[in-house]
Amino acid sequence: MEYDVPKCKKGLTGCSINPVDGSWMHTITGTYQGIGKLAAAHFHCHAPTCLSIAMYRCDKDVKICNATTGELLCEEKPIYGGTGKIPKSMQKYDEPGYILQPPCLWGSSQYGLEAPVDVNPDKYVLGSVKTSNASYGHHGEMAWQQMYVVLDGEE
Repeated sequence: MEYDVPKCKKGLTGCSINPVDGSWMHTITGTYQGIGKLAAAHFHCHAPTCLSIAMYRCDKDVKICNATTGELLCEEKPIYGGTGKIPKSMQKYDEPGYILQPPCLWGSSQYGLEAPVDVNPDKYVLGSVKTSNASYGHHGEMAWQQMYVVLDGEE
């Protein structure tokens, strides 16, 4: 999904002050159905305006699935190079100009992963919350969620 982020100001829908640095941020949300079990989730959003995308799982009767009503399944926040916060396995990219957005992965415990997460629409709905820096308005922001699932019977 591509959309335009407005230049935020007091009273504009979706706008709030970022508690971390006092800048403006804009938030969009959505509730939708999944299928099967999640094996991977990668959220496409443009850095450096992307602050985060989070995905929640809620009971199927919930109308708006978010941090208040659901369980956090996955959250991606950009990790900026040159800050010393890049994981050791990626240290060669820890320099200014690089931005890492690690995906959420589920699978075999043999590889240190948690089991795939059930998102069957008979039981659950999913919700996403996307925040962007909105000190300046900008066009062409992304909030695309690419998810890979294991369908029932394929394990």
